[in-house]
Amino acid sequence: MATLLVMAACETDSSTAPAPVSVVGTFALQSVNGSPLPYSVVDSIPGQGQFTVEIMSPSSLSVNADKSFRFVLTVRTSFAGSAPLVATETVMGTYTVAGTTMSMTANGETLTAQWDGSNTLTLGNGTEIMVFKR
Repeated sequence: MATLLVMAACETDSSTAPAPVSVVGTFALQSVNGSPLPYSVVDSIPGQGQFTVEIMSPSSLSVNADKSFRFVLTVRTSFAGSAPLVATETVMGTYTVAGTTMSMTANGETLTAQWDGSNTLTLGNGTEIMVFKR
């Protein structure tokens, strides 16, 4: 009987224990390479001249419980002397999570993100580092 009382006293109350945090949710893009949105890159195309690409809000990463994700990027492209063109690019795929590392696969390519275990995902693709927050 004393053993049962000791065991009962050592059990945790699941109603007061914090729920495990899940990566599932929608994360809004906050910055690219440490700069807030809109993030601009100026480039040129031989024979067509200089242009500017801006990554803008709303851009987001939705992580679903069924192990799928949806990455939506809003981009404005401006060529000198032309009206800017705003487009939304969407990439959908699947993901796995191992600890704080999230691997996302779409169109035969895999990107890796680091999750802080709470509200921030940091995605690096070799060129840009994108920070998303819930």
